Order: sequence, then C-alpha cells, then structure tokens
Amino acid sequence: MLPRRSRLPFPLATGVTRRALRFFLPLATAVLCSIGAQAQDIPEGPGLGAERDTVEVQAGAGFLQLRGPIAPRSVRVDVIAPEARTLEPGAYLVDLASGAFRLVAPFDTLTTLVIAYRTLPRVVAPAPLPRFEEPETDSTGRQRPPPRTGASGASTVTTSGSITRGVVAGSNRDVSLTSGLRLDIGGEIAPGVTVSGALTDSDTPIVPEGTTQTLSDFDRVFVRVDGPGAAARLGDIDLALDGTSFAPIRRKVQGAALSVNVPARGWISGGRVEAGASAVRGRFRSQDLLLIEGVQGPYRLEGDRGEPFVLVVPGSERLYWDGRPLARGRDYTVDYGTGEVTFTAENLVTAERRATVDFEYSAGGYARTLSVAGASLDFGRSPAASGASGPLGTFGIRVLREADAPGLGDALGLSETDLDLIAAAGDRDVLVPGETRVPFDPESATLLYTARDTTLASGETVRIFVPASASADSVFRVRFSRVRQGQGTYRRAGQALNGILYEYAGPSGGDYVPFRILPRPASRTVLDVRASAEPLAGLTAFGELARSLDDANTLSDLDAADDGATAYETGLRFAPEAYAWGTVEASLLRRDRARDFRTLDRVRAIDYNRRWNLARAGTPFEASIDSLGETLTEGLARVTARGLGTVGLEAGKVALGAYRARRAGLTAGLLPDARDLPLASYALDAVDSSGDDPLLGSGSFFRQRLGLQRALLGGRLTPSLGLEQETREQIGGALPQDSLLAATYSFVAVQPGLAYTSRGLSASGQLDLRQESEPLAPAGTAEDLADAARSLGIEGTLRVQGAAGFRSDLRAAFRQRQFTDAFRERGRLDTESLALDWTARAAPLARGLDVRTRYVALTERTPVLQEAYVLVGPEAGLYVWRDGQGEPRAGEPDGRQQVDEFFPETTPYEGSYLRTFVPSDELVPSVGVDAQLALRMDGARLAERYGATLLRHLDARGSAEVREKTASGGLLRVLLLDPGVLQQRPDGDAVGTLDGRFRAEGEVSLFPRDARRGLRLGGDHLTTTRRLAAGAEARLTQSLRAEGRLALGPAFLARLTLRTERRRATSTAFATRTFDIGALTLEPSVTWTPSPEATVTLGAFASTRTDRLATATAPDGALLVRVPADARWAPSRRVSLTARAELSVVSLRGASGGGLALYELTDGRGAGTSALGGVQATLGVTEAIRATVTYDARLPASAPLVQTVRVTLSAVF
Repeated sequence: MLPRRSRLPFPLATGVTRRALRFFLPLATAVLCSIGAQAQDIPEGPGLGAERDTVEVQAGAGFLQLRGPIAPRSVRVDVIAPEARTLEPGAYLVDLASGAFRLVAPFDTLTTLVIAYRTLPRVVAPAPLPRFEEPETDSTGRQRPPPRTGASGASTVTTSGSITRGVVAGSNRDVSLTSGLRLDIGGEIAPGVTVSGALTDSDTPIVPEGTTQTLSDFDRVFVRVDGPGAAARLGDIDLALDGTSFAPIRRKVQGAALSVNVPARGWISGGRVEAGASAVRGRFRSQDLLLIEGVQGPYRLEGDRGEPFVLVVPGSERLYWDGRPLARGRDYTVDYGTGEVTFTAENLVTAERRATVDFEYSAGGYARTLSVAGASLDFGRSPAASGASGPLGTFGIRVLREADAPGLGDALGLSETDLDLIAAAGDRDVLVPGETRVPFDPESATLLYTARDTTLASGETVRIFVPASASADSVFRVRFSRVRQGQGTYRRAGQALNGILYEYAGPSGGDYVPFRILPRPASRTVLDVRASAEPLAGLTAFGELARSLDDANTLSDLDAADDGATAYETGLRFAPEAYAWGTVEASLLRRDRARDFRTLDRVRAIDYNRRWNLARAGTPFEASIDSLGETLTEGLARVTARGLGTVGLEAGKVALGAYRARRAGLTAGLLPDARDLPLASYALDAVDSSGDDPLLGSGSFFRQRLGLQRALLGGRLTPSLGLEQETREQIGGALPQDSLLAATYSFVAVQPGLAYTSRGLSASGQLDLRQESEPLAPAGTAEDLADAARSLGIEGTLRVQGAAGFRSDLRAAFRQRQFTDAFRERGRLDTESLALDWTARAAPLARGLDVRTRYVALTERTPVLQEAYVLVGPEAGLYVWRDGQGEPRAGEPDGRQQVDEFFPETTPYEGSYLRTFVPSDELVPSVGVDAQLALRMDGARLAERYGATLLRHLDARGSAEVREKTASGGLLRVLLLDPGVLQQRPDGDAVGTLDGRFRAEGEVSLFPRDARRGLRLGGDHLTTTRRLAAGAEARLTQSLRAEGRLALGPAFLARLTLRTERRRATSTAFATRTFDIGALTLEPSVTWTPSPEATVTLGAFASTRTDRLATATAPDGALLVRVPADARWAPSRRVSLTARAELSVVSLRGASGGGLALYELTDGRGAGTSALGGVQATLGVTEAIRATVTYDARLPASAPLVQTVRVTLSAVF
C-alpha cells in the first residue's frame, strides 16, 4: 500500500469555521446588544414598525419568512399579479413571534404578493445605511441600520434584530428543534472606524426555486469594518480581484477579506495590500452553450464531468452573448435549482450566435478553501503633483491558493480503503461500485435498491438493481454516474415511486452506470509578479511572471512531474496621446504559457476561439486548448482624427501546440461633426491557421461588416444599412463547442433598418436577409460550398406613451430559415424562431378603470417533469405521506413512498414534505405562450369624476390567463391562442401539450368599503394539462359564489356564502387521481366583537357532493356538515390568545375508496365524525422577549389522534 499525504486541511475547513462563528457570533451579539440598549430608550406607541414586502411566490411554494415579531391583526396580503385581489385572513397562517408565513393553499402559478404588516417595537428604529460594495439589505429585504456618530466620539453602535428558538413535537413525528437569528448592526465603534453588517441564521429548509432577479439567502453573514485607509469584510462576501493577466479571481465566498492602503512616503506614491481566507460556496466552471436554431431555452449548465441539474450558486453566473455581457432578468433567466438558462425576447437565438456562461456550482465533494494575499505599490510620482497623470512605475505581487480539505473525507462516505485507492491512483480516476449496504429507511432521501439476477436474451446472467421494499433481504443505496449516451446500462424512468428511479436498460441501453468516481482532493496555487515603468511620457513598459502549481491529487505523490508550470507576459503600451488634430494609441504584447500552466479564473477573452479560428463558439475556462500551451504576439495601432473618424490596425500570431495561426484586423469609423454626413463603421478580421493538431485542425477565417446610418428630420428618423460577410474553412479537428455546427461555411447578410423617435413614440426595426452556404460533404472545403439555406429575420421594438396612463412596450424577433432540397435530403430541417414580449397598461376614466396585459411567446425546449416530494420538516412542509392510501397495490402498506400516497396537510405543521418537480434528461422542442389580461374598476373614482352616485358603491375586477407549452400544432395557431391546439392530450406519436393552463375569473363587489354591509358575486374557471413522467394529468375547476355580509348591531356581523363548484381531474397513471366532483355549499357565520380586544366567530358548513367518475370501489358522493368556531383575545400588546375548533360529519355514498379522490371529496376529513382544532398563545415576557405556544390536533374518525405542539421563544433587540 502506497503511503498517502497528510489529510490535515489548510486553511481550516468550512466546518471548523462555521463552528467558530456559531460560538463567537452570539457572544458578539450580546455585547453589541448591550451597547445599543444603553444608547437609546425603547420606543413606544402605535404606528411603529410598518413593513411592506413585495415577494414572488413560485407555483407550489407556500412558505415565506417575514420580519417578526408581528403585531396582532396587522397583516394584510394583496395579490398584484397575475391579477389584483386581497387574500382573506383564512388563506394564510402567520407565526407572530418568528414571522413565519404559510399559505394554506399554495398557488398553482407564479404570483406576486404585497404583504403589509407592523412589527412590534424594537430597541432602535432602523434607518438606511450608506451604499457599500455589498448588498444594502438583509435576507428579508430590509435595509440595515446606519452607523451613527455621537458628538463625544464614543461608540454609537446600533443593533436590531431577533433570535428565535423553538421545539416542535407531535404524535406523528419525532421532536425537532427550530432556530432563527437575525441581527443588523451599524455605527461608529471608534473615531473614524465604522461597522455595518447583517447576520441571518435559520434552519428552515428552502428548496431552490425561482428565476430572474429574485435571490434569497436565508443563512447569511456579512460584516464590514471601515477605518482610515483600511477596510475589512467578513462573512458571505463577493471576492473580486482584477488587475493581472494570470491571477484574477471572482468568487462568492464565506470568509474574511482585508485591504489596507499604503501611504505615500519617499519614492512610494501609494499602494494597496490585500489578503483573505475563505471557504468557497461552489466550484468555478465555464461552459459554452450549444445553441440551437429557434430554441430560446432552457439550456442546461453542467458540472465538470457533465453531470446535469447542478445547483448554481445564486448570482454567480456571468453570461456572454457574442462576447458581450448580458443582464440577468432583462436578457435571460436562470433557474438556480436545476441549472437551466433561458433567453428572453431581447436576444433571438440562432445557430451562429455564441453564448458562454461562467458560473459557480455546488458539487458536493470536499470542502474547498480559498486563500488570497497580494500587494501593489506605485513609485515615483505623487498623485497630487501638478500635471501628473499617474505613477512612473508599479510593482505588484499576488498569491492565490484554492484547495480541497481531504481531512473531511469521512463526510463523503470515503473509507480508509477508498482513500488508499485514491492515493495509489495518482492523477487518474478511480471507479468503484456505487452500492452501499444500508438498513431500509422508508423516509430515505433517495430510492433504495435490492439486487437480483436476470437473464439477458443472449443467455448471460447479470446482477441488476431494482427498487427495494421493507421485506427485502439486502438493501443498498446506489450511486449512479452519467456516461455518454448509449454507453450505460441504466436509464432514468418515470414511475409512481417517490424519487428518481434508475432502471436497468440492458447493455448499451442507457446513460448511467451503477459506479461512482472517487473524488480526488486537489489544490491549485498561482504566484503572480508584475511590474511596469514609464520611461517616456505616455509610453509604458510592462511585464508579468506567474508560476502555477496544480496538484490533481493531494493524497498522492504520483504524477507530480506536470504539476508546476510558468507563464509570462511583456509588452509596450502607448497611451492615447492628444494632438491638435486627434489622438494616437498603440500597444505590443508578447505572452507565453507552458502547457501545464493553470489559472483559477478566466484569463482569455470571451471571443478568443473565434478570434483565432479555433471554434465558432466561445472560450470556456479551462477548455481543451489549455493543455496545449500558448505563445502569442499581438500589436495594435489606432488613430482618431477629431471631427472625422478613426482607423485601427491589429496583427498577431499564436501557437497552440502544433497549431499555428496568423491574424490581421482593420477597424474604421466615420464620425463627422457635420449632421448632413452619415455615420459609418467598418470592421475586417482575417485568420489563417495551419498545423497537424488532431483537436484543432487548420483552415482560414474571413469576416467583414459595414454599417451606415444617417439621422433625418432633426434626428427623429434614422435609416440604417448593414452588410455582413463571413467565410470559414476548417480542415480536420473540431472543439466540442462546434459539435452541432458546420465547420466550413459562408454567409452573406443584408440588414436594412429604420428607427423613429418622437414625443410619446419610439420605434425601430431591422431586417436580416441571409444567404448561407455549406459543403454537401461532411468534411468539405471552401471550394465545395453549395447553396444551403436562406433566412429572413425581423427584429423590432415599439414604445408608445399616451394619455390616460397608456403605455405599451413591444419587442419582437422572428426568423425563418429554409434549406435547399439537397440539404433537406440529408436531414436538415427548416426552422422558425420567435421571441416576443409585449406589455401594455392603461388607466382611463380618471383611473377608475385599470387595464393591464402581457403577452410573451418563445420557441423553446421543455422537459418532461417528474413529481417528487422532499422531506423538509414541519416548518416548510405542506404534504403528508400516508402509506397504503394511494392506488390499491398488493402488500400495502409496504414502507415504500409512492407519489399518489402524498396528500395536502389538513392542520398547520402536520405536513413534513414539500412537492417539487424534477426535470427529465430529455428536452422536447415546443412553443411557449403566456398571455395575461387584468381589468379592475374602481367605482369610487368613477363616481368622483363623473358624479355617478350608484357607482360609488360598486367595484369589479376580472382577469384571464393562458399559459401553454406545446409540441403540437403550427406556430401561428399557437400564437393566436387557437383553442384547437391548446391543452391537447398526447395521442399516438403526437406529444401534445407539455404544460398548459387557462384561467378566467371575475368578481363584482357591492359596498366594498362598507364594513357593515356588502355583497360579492364571483366566478372562476381553471383548466390545466400537464405531461408528467408518470403520465398525463388534466384538471378542471369551476365555481360560482355569492357572499354577503350584514351588521346585526354594533357588535355582530353576519356572513352568508353560497357556492357551487366542479372539480374534475383525470390521470393516465393513477385511478385514485381521477374524479369529477360537483358540489353545492352553504356557509353561514356570525362574528361577535364584544370589545376591540376580542372576537368570536361561529359558523356552519353544509355541502353535498357527487363524483360522476366514481368507480365501483370508490364513493360516488358525500354529504359534509361542519361546525367551525374561532376566537381571539388580545387584552394587551404582550398577550394574545387564538383558538379554533371544528366538528365535522362526513357521510359517504357508495364504497369507501381512497386516494386523492377521497381527499377531495371530503376535504381531507375522511368518512365519519372527526374533529380538529388548535390554540395559539403569545405572551410578552418583556418588551423584547416573547413566548409562543401553538397546539394543533386532529381526531380522524378511524385513526389515532394527531397532535402537534410548537413552543417558540423569541427575543427582539
């Protein structure tokens, strides 16, 4: 056995750092709290702590975290999208002490809420902080308190926040602990030294969901200390160090960073020292997206080994489109939970576009640390010197080290044998069987397997893994690794079992194998030294030398000969020198990289591959070309004539292994002062490459572009014309980025355009007429080019602003690409690409009517989703697992989770599971449309404006929404929302609708602002169709309702609700999810308010229901009678008591049945007499400390009592 190196991590591993933080931060919090408490008195009086949070809630999500403690009866929740309405108090639950917010019934679409509430008095009143490099808000979205400076110069640190500790216990769960900490600090701790920061620590599990620009980090620490000439940042920080060619670094890390300014002294005119140590939140990777003509997304980000569905560190991605950076939200959206990127209508995806993403992702494996140290000094010229433009010389040094902590191998399940195998493998991968024997656990986070023998058609007997049950003799947890398509023996399968199932597909029948690659701990260190000098005014000589040490296996001394390598860069730079007629600038660069030199971040330009004819796509960090070494020489000269234009020349050569390329470029621009002359630009780029490298091949590349535009009518009208021509020849070799593209091609494009701007109107449009040529043979040359395709592209924008609050914004792009017959015979298909985004809003009739609409259409790809339930605990859980209550199966209950055995919780904190949808491996081409219309009439405004008294007491609202992702029907029919192609079920080879939804609702309110009387009439219609991995599901929900309220005196308010509804669901996979229930419901109630501190509500509920699709083994109807009662008493700000109880009697007609159909028929109560109720008591021990006890119970008719107790103690400081 080979000896392996010490596994002690350096710097300290993440776990040690976190334990230290958890020990010292509460101590620091207590000290800072005492300082803040002495600084100011506790404010008193009503109206304090007003909060207003705007949040986006994903479909199926039900948990939010508000800022507690919350004042009783102060919460108001308004829905502002997709339609405007106010949520009734019964639609949500709020833990007043901790601020935990839960929706009783999660929304089935993305919904925007505005939650207004009041927090109880705090020690200090928060105020805004000055801007810092880090975000200005804490994880709840609230601004941090500011630093304050007292007249005496004494410490004026202010603090605010809360700490919560709780215990949850119940008859159907083990005891669990909950905790939460929020702390905001700010102020002056010494003369000239300020501190600001925020700390949040919560054990609430959050499933990664959400796209666009909404980021939430519930566990976050950030502290910043600023002093004269120095600054320190601790916690969750963005580490960004540039200024070097070989040692730049950008990471989201957890640690500390320090920077100190060097004062001017003697020949030293200034400088800076920087240092930091941290644990990285993810591994850095760069990936070229293989763009597909007509597909806006999603495009999946992958790990270093091609693993899909990586968890992307929120906010870490940098996306480049044709070499320019894109903005998240405006140009693209990203799902951090699945690692999927989708482009918006701002950028139409076509085959010739290039997109590269730099990102960080959580890959598991060893804890990884990052250490940084560096300094830079300026020499010779004082910045304050008269006429000085900069230092005469600079010197800098930087050391970067990123390393795994192999001492934590036990956390990865690595045995001593595994570690010995890694040590003996050197830099090679170690492949070991993926199964591990474990006891059967019905709540296992992953599916468990058992082994059995099976005989193949060839007569060979092989051992395969199949799902295990509680009765299995041997149970295994199996790890599957993804391999190239067709080289594996297992594949992902859609089924009823909860979790991702891999089933045996035979030799070469799948993409997965039951093996795992043992992770090797690695380290990478870069030492960089740089210097520059200005011997003549404007002329700078610079040089940089770097040494890297890349150890791919720190446990092994083998294969160490190629760990170290060197790179250098040197050159001259002539800064733009101004003359009477214009400016001149020039530069000359020489760079050399050894083949084994490695960096920690991107050092090459995004368009490096295209610039040197290596690939049509971009340049991923650590691409295959990094192993070839590099010798590069480049020169640039640019002359700008004032009032005329500019001309630039570029030339260079590069050697990458056996690959050689020479490049020349020309840029010119006509920028005349006279308005009657057109603006013009021209760019030319030519590359010639040669060599016998099997990866890169050889060839040539030529590109030129001409642009003309001229302003007319005083600048309001601007016609333009673009001409573009490009030819590439590639002989042999191809980087993976070009796997879907033609290596040799040519195209010519004509792009006329027109833009118009006036008051209230802005419009622009451009055509793209393109002729494409490609060789008919796969390995053709430029002489073999044939007419391949013609395409027509249209892009335009339109913005209109008018009277009555009217505003409309439209952006649309369309491209049609048609191949010639010769290429169609070789399998090339015509494509249509579309990206459209239109929004409009108007508020006519003195804002008495509000109209909003949005229409978005994209050609994209859609994954088939697999329904899954994740164990998250009672705080965020919304579903309950009931073994054996789904589809009738032999041997049930069997301890195996089936997706049809999960049901929505009936009482708060009863559920421990959260529903999620996992994308499949395959993506289906589709067309996506999202159309929304919302109307709202404010009768009071109309009456005030037009004097219509009757309208004063009338409000109305209505909305409609269509969302469709379909793989069937023509593009135009889908865009026009033709009902004939919307929500189609799969039929034969037709895929049909992948995810479809139609919703329409309306409501009319009489006396909406009168608390003593009122009437509301409403109705809604909802249909959904979704293709899931286990089968297709379709749902229909319709209802008509009338609700009236009338005051029966100063203390009594009566309500009466009459509702008729229909709920229909069909499932091709589960018979227990197929039903068609019609219901007629009557709900009277009376609320008694004897005093402002107390309310009592007593009601009744009677509903008769019929299931038209009931089978012979299921009930065909039910009669439900319930008597609910609610009471609330809040005698003071410190004491509140809430109680609720319900007695339910359910009588079934027909058989007993089970599954979701029975749940819907009985509202989760089941047959017979049952009861549920709960009590919540809140006691303010002091103004800052509150205790909350919550008890919920449910007594089913034929099951044991289900109880849940939650005790929470929270402190505000």
